[in-house]
Amino acid sequence: RSSKADGREMIAWSDPKSALTCLVNPTNPAGDKYGRGADDELHRDHVPDDHTIIVNKIMQPWVGPQWRQDSTINSTSGSSS
Repeated sequence: RSSKADGREMIAWSDPKSALTCLVNPTNPAGDKYGRGADDELHRDHVPDDHTIIVNKIMQPWVGPQWRQDSTINSTSGSSS
């Protein structure tokens, strides 16, 4: 969303020119938040094997006191990506 607000071109993940996606969760400053497991779902369903994804969760502590319970650090999925 910030790319669009900055007037930058956004291309679909499936576009062959696309090589990098940055997922900011929760977003700053709006605070929209994807639920736990969204990162794994994103990798599994949308990101090609040769695609790089950056997951930025720097704003997660602002979710509230339960932020650690909803953190990837507590994930039991076994994913290391």
